[in-house]
Amino acid sequence: MTSISLNTGLRALLSAQFMLDTVGHNISNANTPGYSRQAVQLGQSLPLSVRGLLLGTGVDAVSVQRKVDSLLDRRILNQTSVSGGLSTQLAAFSELESLFNEPGENGLATGLDDFFLGVSQLSGAPDDSILRTSAVRSALVLSEHFHSLASGVNELQTGLEDELEMRVLEVNELSREIADLNVRIIESESSGLPANDLRDQRGVALGELSDLVDTQVIEDPDGAARVLVSGNTLVSSARANAFTVQPTVGGALGLKVEGSTGFVPALGGRIGGLIEMSQQQTTGVTSGLDRLARNLIFEVNKIHSTGIPAGGAFQVLVSDNKIEDRDGDGKLTDELLSKAGLPFAISSGELYVNVTDEATGNLRKHRIDVSATHTTVGGLVDSLNAIDNLSASLDSFGRLRVVAEAGHRFDFSRRLDPNPDSLGTFGGTQASIGSALPGPFGLQDGESLTLTTDPGGTPSTFSIPFAAEDFVEISEATAAEIAAVINANPDAQANGIVASEVNGSLFLQTVSGGTNADFTVGAGPVTDALGWTALAGSTISGHTDGVSVAISGLYSGPADTFSFVPNMDGAIGTTPGLSIE
Repeated sequence: MTSISLNTGLRALLSAQFMLDTVGHNISNANTPGYSRQAVQLGQSLPLSVRGLLLGTGVDAVSVQRKVDSLLDRRILNQTSVSGGLSTQLAAFSELESLFNEPGENGLATGLDDFFLGVSQLSGAPDDSILRTSAVRSALVLSEHFHSLASGVNELQTGLEDELEMRVLEVNELSREIADLNVRIIESESSGLPANDLRDQRGVALGELSDLVDTQVIEDPDGAARVLVSGNTLVSSARANAFTVQPTVGGALGLKVEGSTGFVPALGGRIGGLIEMSQQQTTGVTSGLDRLARNLIFEVNKIHSTGIPAGGAFQVLVSDNKIEDRDGDGKLTDELLSKAGLPFAISSGELYVNVTDEATGNLRKHRIDVSATHTTVGGLVDSLNAIDNLSASLDSFGRLRVVAEAGHRFDFSRRLDPNPDSLGTFGGTQASIGSALPGPFGLQDGESLTLTTDPGGTPSTFSIPFAAEDFVEISEATAAEIAAVINANPDAQANGIVASEVNGSLFLQTVSGGTNADFTVGAGPVTDALGWTALAGSTISGHTDGVSVAISGLYSGPADTFSFVPNMDGAIGTTPGLSIE
């Protein structure tokens, strides 16, 4: 019995010693990363049977257990992944912020402001060489700023990709460490010994892995921890599958796990943050910069293309951009203009071409309708060639070449015709009459226009016949077609009558001016079609004094048409108080 008592006391002392040793172990590892506090589990030792009775033998240290909260550990791993991703994005966004330096004196906004200020100042004095130099310099500075920003963003993108490669290597190293610890933990615990310290080491590795990539950890009954990334096995009970970085179809970098098909979406961790910044944010910033620069270039070039140099309008222009043979048939003219490889979008609208006669200063505006879905390169060339005194073609490089005939120049400006009444149909001294409305006019084959003139005091009446072959469609005759027939008529030439088309309307005039210049329009279906029924039989007389109509200044409105309304009836240049609004 005495030996039983001694053994009971010894067991108690040994158990207490275990507890003291464990406390010391806990204290010494208080600052060890990932260490979990351990506690000794005490239990009754097996009793002895003495004289038919079970006699207790004291206490035993049954096991040493880690004090952990598994639910809390899983939540910590999840938040570690979120924190890792956010910290990576924060660092990258901070670099972007410092790169753009907005708002600041050296920011892009300041460069844009300086550029627009330079252009605005130049618009007030376009001949000032100092302002020209300043505007060009501000444009160069802005261009360099765009290049600098693009270069900085590209360097950041390269840095993100390099860091991604490095982080993937870290993932593979941690995965191998976790797989090795799994094997050791299984071996230890299969013999009945809890692998507390090994589990702590594995917990640290899992935490570092969760900081790098969003993971799901599943512990098997044998103690092994399986690690999944987006449903793909990264670590099994005894094996680590390699993580690799590979380019996707679009050229961006993607992630793959050994043994799995397709790319793995990394939704968290530092790697997820790097993927997000690399594939979305920095590319978005680059796209935004490119879009801003491209739109700025397009709008500036569009406005600049409608300008006129100090030396005057153009005689020859060759495009910088080349037409591409997209359908591969060896022809360029059949390419749709909107799909001909031009570095800007073609939208439906109008192209205005002005042709100026250098000898007279007369300007004629021509409108070419452009359809984004129908206009071909050949159609545009043909429309340009249809303009008098202008020719267009494609050179061997696919560039559009436009040439003006000798004595003429052309431009694409929005300027108004400075001499809108060059023919004198509005304020000239000639006898003049215009159709009531613009064409087309409903004529019939065989109809004629009867006119009477009085040159030298001897009245002369003649008729100008109209035949269907002189028109594309005589029932929809244009003012230009009617004018051509009248001007080709020998009686009209002999009697000093000329016709012209002005903005779609037909005008008849005498060649000479003054009060002795007159003619009479006879009644008939042509007179009715032109809207002159009320004037039939009335004498249209010229004037001693005429007025010169001129327009000057800058115009940037939506249309080029002005309406001049007289305040009373009368003869221009002679009736007192007659004015126009």
